[in-house]
Amino acid sequence: MAKFKYTEEFEINTSAKAIYPYLVNPNNLAEWFADEVSNDLNKRFVFRWNN
Repeated sequence: MAKFKYTEEFEINTSAKAIYPYLVNPNNLAEWFADEVSNDLNKRFVFRWNN
């Protein structure tokens, strides 16, 4: 499968303090955006959908 870059913007009406834990934790990101999210030692997040 070919890789491609996907960009999306979301407006979230809450404080940075409230949202921060959801943006830095792969498990929390998976709840919102993908079937699975992982990160590597370079702090790069990988999002996976449909296995």
